[in-house]
Amino acid sequence: MSLDHGILNTPLNKRGNFHKELDDHLAAEAKRKKRATQDAIFLNEQARKEAWRLFKFIDKDLLKHHAQKRDMRPRELKEVVRSMCNDRPRAALKVLELFVKAA
Repeated sequence: MSLDHGILNTPLNKRGNFHKELDDHLAAEAKRKKRATQDAIFLNEQARKEAWRLFKFIDKDLLKHHAQKRDMRPRELKEVVRSMCNDRPRAALKVLELFVKAA
């Protein structure tokens, strides 16, 4: 908000309630942040549900192949993917594309 020099010549009681405007602005900003947080939580939960749904369809042959490429046992790799489904579901969705056969 820029400073209007024309308003400086008016008496304080006629300028309007600056504190109310500030309070309204801060309330609107808090409401916007809360909504953004709720949206992020919702999207994260949706990604988590989708990751767990895809986790059930992991192909054992693809898992074994990728585990050999990474010099891991299939069980270890599956455990890494399982932990990603909880902790980083959006990243897990990208990783799960490697292990799920396209229908």
